[in-house]
Amino acid sequence: RRPEADLSEIAMFRKVPICSHLARTRGQMATNRQITTELSNFLFVKMRLSFLIAVFVVPLLLPDVTTRRCVASRRFRVLMQSSETIDDPTMPWNESDARISGYYEQIGVSYVVGVQLAAVPGTDKFLFMERPSDRHPDGEHYNAGVLDVHTREFTNVECNTSLENAGHSFLPDGRVAVLAGHKTQSKYPEGRKLPNGQIVVMGDSPSPVGPGKDDAMKNPFYEIWDPTINAVRSMQLSASFLTKTKEQIPARDNRGALLFRPLGGGDDAQPRLTFSSVLLPNGKVLLIGGAKVGLMGDAASGGVAMANEPNLVPALYDPQAPAGKRYTELAQTLIPRLLHSTAGLTTNGTVLVAGGDRSNRFWSTVPYSPSPTSFPEYRNEIFHPPFVFDTEHKPTITDCPSIIKYGESLNVIEYTIPNASSVVTSVVLVAPSSDTHTRNMHQRLVGLRIVESSTEEPADSGKSVSVQGPPNANIAPPGLYMLFLLNGDVYGQAKWLEVLLIGQAPVQLQESSCKDTY
Repeated sequence: RRPEADLSEIAMFRKVPICSHLARTRGQMATNRQITTELSNFLFVKMRLSFLIAVFVVPLLLPDVTTRRCVASRRFRVLMQSSETIDDPTMPWNESDARISGYYEQIGVSYVVGVQLAAVPGTDKFLFMERPSDRHPDGEHYNAGVLDVHTREFTNVECNTSLENAGHSFLPDGRVAVLAGHKTQSKYPEGRKLPNGQIVVMGDSPSPVGPGKDDAMKNPFYEIWDPTINAVRSMQLSASFLTKTKEQIPARDNRGALLFRPLGGGDDAQPRLTFSSVLLPNGKVLLIGGAKVGLMGDAASGGVAMANEPNLVPALYDPQAPAGKRYTELAQTLIPRLLHSTAGLTTNGTVLVAGGDRSNRFWSTVPYSPSPTSFPEYRNEIFHPPFVFDTEHKPTITDCPSIIKYGESLNVIEYTIPNASSVVTSVVLVAPSSDTHTRNMHQRLVGLRIVESSTEEPADSGKSVSVQGPPNANIAPPGLYMLFLLNGDVYGQAKWLEVLLIGQAPVQLQESSCKDTY
């Protein structure tokens, strides 16, 4: 909650966990190596041509693509990219279109790639964490920093620990818990806050990640960390449970990838992998970024992107809609977000979109704006869902409690709404985002039961609604949440409040500065 301080002040943890979804089988890697070898042999061995000649000859054979030189494992490759790239990613603004499909807004650059992205509870800020990248826009070499969504300012954070492939969760008092990492620590951990405020850490790769190492990547131990006394206890999973974790998701030309495809019902959603999903306050899910084909991960040689055809069009999933009508395509961007891209919900209901460090050496079938810094992508965007543009029916919180207790009914929230005949129809708590490697597992939306609501507008144009607190900590673990009021699917600016455990000291919250702009 104090991003200007050193990251050492944010709760750090020892070695831990893994998400094994990046594992690739020997067969997959063998197939990739075979394709690469055949292409290299054809272009550069059998033809006996230098690379300079190939640059001029290949475009004549393939007029619709450009060729680029790529060195990988001391071999040359020719990779095909879209014939049209666009330097300026700014999308044209049209309010009538934005009310239907939303709008992408570019908000400048960060000095750290958002490989890991965690909201800083109680603020309008996000913590960026990366694996070591180059070409930082400020010329520095920090691996962590904080972006203020309201001011658009980015501040580097000093940290001498590797944060590559770290996991993260949140303590009940709002601090960000950073779990493990790469190099001398372990890789791909996942952390979850328990109802008692402790953190369970799972996954992890106790051995090097690479082709054919699936079995070695399975860590059978879970660890439970009690931050109040800084103590850890472990438990071991059964071998039968671990065996099932080797199963992968088949998907046509995307063997072994975590590829999203709609299940039944005739829904027509584009395939998507290496993407982010963001739970919106109205219960709909925003699927954003990613690619249409390929694999999740890096090529074993040279770090070339294994995901191709960027999916520039986000989709909105509505679980309450009839089958066949649950997916709606929204406004597109021009900035590809492939491996290691992230997204998170802000306090005004928009979505911060960041990251991507394999933003080069891929192919695309549509025009796009290439990263100015090759592999790392430092440009950040805000996606405005269409709901935020309905200002007439948007509730604005004027007063609310800073603390809410389990089962308590005396929680009065005062608000205004421009449309005199409209009232709040639902009240929800949304947990802060914690996103990396397509996983935003800290997301949680808790609907609060309305016990009383004013239906007549007083002279001062204010209204009120009374809600009951969450039933127990299993439904809403203790900590900081964003409080949203909704009128149908339309929501306004949130307020941070704390769901408090018995005996827990309350957090001193600051007034949010991220105001509605629509």
